[in-house]
Amino acid sequence: MRNHCLLLVLAAWAVAPDARATPILGNMPPDNDATQTAAINDQRQKAYRFTIGPDSLVAGDLILRLRNYDAPGEAIAELRDANTDTAPGSTVLLTFVAPPPGGGGIDNYTFVPQDTFVLQASTTYWIVVLGVADGAFDWMASNPGIAPAGLATYGSSSFTSNGGSDWGSSTLLTTFAFFVDGSIFSDGFESPL
Repeated sequence: MRNHCLLLVLAAWAVAPDARATPILGNMPPDNDATQTAAINDQRQKAYRFTIGPDSLVAGDLILRLRNYDAPGEAIAELRDANTDTAPGSTVLLTFVAPPPGGGGIDNYTFVPQDTFVLQASTTYWIVVLGVADGAFDWMASNPGIAPAGLATYGSSSFTSNGGSDWGSSTLLTTFAFFVDGSIFSDGFESPL
């Protein structure tokens, strides 16, 4: 009897929902993403606006689907404050550490938070992806586009071609997933997952 109980506990643990499996925001897996891209460099930047729900969340990994990511430091991912509904703010709240480059093919790349950052409940943020001068890569997008969804509420997608001086709405929905770092906070108390 005890072995049966242990098996039931292990089986329940194995299939228990895990908040880390649901992204804060994302649109993975991709579908038919070999032709649609946002070419990214220091001037051409792409951003997503989202609002956290009623529980604060700890920022986790950010997965980007890229092509031609072939130089160290070429891809930069940041979390910024909200300036307007169409433009991210200039304050960088969190920088993600870029993985090693992988070359010219299409692949998923995992960027990890440089520090611990708590995304506050009912607060709006922007994920911004940019490049460096003399470097460029493609951020892939499904065709047709897949709207981001997750624990946060998707707001909008924006793009700039002049280094962030002017931002405009973008209908191209590049492929990404932004995850929780294993902890959900509610009313200031940590909840184990």
